[in-house]
Amino acid sequence: MRIQLIFLFCISNSLHAMEKQNSLVEAALSNNVLLIQQLVEIEETDPNKPNQHGVFPLIAAYNNGQRAAFEKLLALKANPGIKIKDAPLLVQSVVDNQFLFFKMILEAKPELNSTDCWGETALMKAAKYGRKAFVTELVIQRANTTLKDNNGNTAQTLCMKSLWIVSNEIRTSIAELLTSPHKTKKPLVKANTLSISV
Repeated sequence: MRIQLIFLFCISNSLHAMEKQNSLVEAALSNNVLLIQQLVEIEETDPNKPNQHGVFPLIAAYNNGQRAAFEKLLALKANPGIKIKDAPLLVQSVVDNQFLFFKMILEAKPELNSTDCWGETALMKAAKYGRKAFVTELVIQRANTTLKDNNGNTAQTLCMKSLWIVSNEIRTSIAELLTSPHKTKKPLVKANTLSISV
């Protein structure tokens, strides 16, 4: 009888924890910052665990463009290095051209040189797609400009190969940033700035 009670107690606690994880993901999806704060700080729900469907709160907020929820989760120590689509969130934000999310991730101090499944860093993706604002921010943060991807390409090589995506002027400008990173001194914009030229 005692073993049965202990077993039922453990199952009950496990179900309650899963309900809290589901609620945290729902709060992220609905941009409910107050509920996120209550679940993490008072209910002690872990912002780095997925719900029963494998969805992480930070990824849910990112995928649905919920900036306030995303920012609150990062402030509550959600892992900024979490992977999405086989890429670190920082890399994916560059691919998705999500500069405001990118800035929030940078402010949470992720690993700048983490790579996706092709061995490309956020800096490599930014250079490849001609996203000068992203390149500038990453160079300011001291991302490694000499790393090579799985095919032996550096950020500068990828930039110069992207003839069909990026104009010559932008490629030249990015290449200059990558070869003279010491000349770049201050960030372009803060994360909460809404008008950005990328």
